[in-house]
Amino acid sequence: MIETEQVKSDAVKVFQDLHDLAGFAGDEAEFWNRFAECCAALCRSPFALVLGVSDDEWRPVCLVSGKPLEEPLKAALVRQTLSLHQRMDGRRFKFEPLAEGEWAAVSPFLIGFRVAGADPKQTFLVGVATDHGNLDRFNEVVVRTQLLGSVYAAYQNAAALRKASATVTDGSLLYVLEVLDDVVAQKKFTLACMTLVNGLASRFGCTKVSMGWKGQAGIKTVAVSHRESFEKNSAAVAELEQLFDEAADQEKTIVLPRQGEDDHLISHDHGRFQRTKGLNQVISLPMFVGGVPAGVLTIENVDSSLSEKEVRLIAVAVNQAAPWLADLHERCLLPPVRAWNALRSHLAWWLGPNRILTKFFVVLFAAALAASVVLKMDFKLEAKATLETDNVSYLSAPFHGFVAEVMVHAGDRVAKGDVLVKLDTEELQLKELEEQANVFRFTREAEKARSNRSLVDMKVALARVKQAEAELTRIRYYINQATIKSPLDGVVVDGDKAELQGAPVSKGDLLLKVASPTQLFLKIKLNERDVDYVRLHAPGELKLLSQPDSVHPVRVDKIIPMAEVDPQEGNVFILKALLDEKPGSWWRPGMSGVVHIQAGRRPVIWLLLHRTLDALRMKLWF
Repeated sequence: MIETEQVKSDAVKVFQDLHDLAGFAGDEAEFWNRFAECCAALCRSPFALVLGVSDDEWRPVCLVSGKPLEEPLKAALVRQTLSLHQRMDGRRFKFEPLAEGEWAAVSPFLIGFRVAGADPKQTFLVGVATDHGNLDRFNEVVVRTQLLGSVYAAYQNAAALRKASATVTDGSLLYVLEVLDDVVAQKKFTLACMTLVNGLASRFGCTKVSMGWKGQAGIKTVAVSHRESFEKNSAAVAELEQLFDEAADQEKTIVLPRQGEDDHLISHDHGRFQRTKGLNQVISLPMFVGGVPAGVLTIENVDSSLSEKEVRLIAVAVNQAAPWLADLHERCLLPPVRAWNALRSHLAWWLGPNRILTKFFVVLFAAALAASVVLKMDFKLEAKATLETDNVSYLSAPFHGFVAEVMVHAGDRVAKGDVLVKLDTEELQLKELEEQANVFRFTREAEKARSNRSLVDMKVALARVKQAEAELTRIRYYINQATIKSPLDGVVVDGDKAELQGAPVSKGDLLLKVASPTQLFLKIKLNERDVDYVRLHAPGELKLLSQPDSVHPVRVDKIIPMAEVDPQEGNVFILKALLDEKPGSWWRPGMSGVVHIQAGRRPVIWLLLHRTLDALRMKLWF
């Protein structure tokens, strides 16, 4: 690697040069040359490359090097720096090993970092080199590149202030027009206020410009120059709002030190604020909308001060901007507040002497409102309902075994006594033969003991005979129970033939469920907010989801006086309702629908608003 001469300078001198560069009074080309020299010195880089990047275009700005670089190497550095720029992905810097050239470093790396320009679409890209072999020095160089990124912005601000100071006497009106143009271009109230205070602070060289706007509780701070956010409840904001109130109450501009004949103005808060903050000048300008103060603009100057002419010009400007700000502020209010303000401001116009049609509709609305109070309609409670039946038989396995045959499917209609399921009895039959043999054997033993006059053996044998006979009786009972029959006329509502056929079962396992579709009732889940309105034997109407075009009359039979928790409805009360007509042949237990229960007659306005009133009572406790 070829050693290159590094820029060696005292660190204090380099930082002083950067400080001076921030207030540099020369042209931009000379600024960039000096900036590149400072970059090379501060980062101890053999070169510093500055490129101007705008969208997909770029242009060379300057290149500073400790020794002359050949053109191919310059082109390679430009290409690699632009490549870093394309891969930054929103980051402020990126680095990678240097691809071209030989440098006096163990591991030469190229660092590219951005420097923001005045135009948001334009960015300046700076490339410097450093040694990655020394990680501590490398990290220090990265930090220094980020410090360098703000020098150009400081240079631009200083240039703008110098320009404003040089032309403030002749160009104040132009500045005001530019600020007003920027304010009117904004579509949001907060952005417009920020634009106004920032524009006035920049163009007139003010230390700080603050703005307050009238709200429900007086004039509140809405914008402070060069600050995107501020703590609304801080002591500093409270002091500003005291100045706003003092100027708005008197509807006069307050300037300290005083200008002209304004000794009659009260400026206690302004005087205390000026002394506390050590200000050279403090100004508060009321902003009028329709002859009424809608806001106040406060200007603070530490070193400089505005002339009386400039104060009057700014006062005219802010009052020109006030109606536009008032309109934007109205738009940013919540819809109910905005609607109320509009109603209040236009009420007189609506009911003016020339608004006959408007008055007619107002009277018509009042009549409709009165009719809704007087007229009554049926109040119906809506709830979900399902068809249920009490006549349900659960058929279970009488013993451990296997299903030999299933005669029905789910949904089949069956009659009382029909065979539904047969269990395998082969093992039971073998046990039956075994127990019959045991009975015969123990009987022979008892006879033999009797013939031998052995009373004890005879009694033991007879006991075993009884035991074998009891087991034989149990086995025969199971064999008789192996054929499961329907206990009633109904429909098989649970049980799958494909799953039961040949399946092993344990004693008590549910095989089939048979329900009678003729003895149906309604199970209604009524929300707890409506349970107070329903009465026993109240009539109602049922619509099933499977046939919504038919209405079936029902009546409430029972109200279970304990709430249950429903995953969808919350707390509900269970009602039992009977059908006033014969169920259809297609009705099945478990069908669902919607039921309307009569709950008396109520005024129309009550029907429309009672839910809303109940919600408000729960929220507001009235």
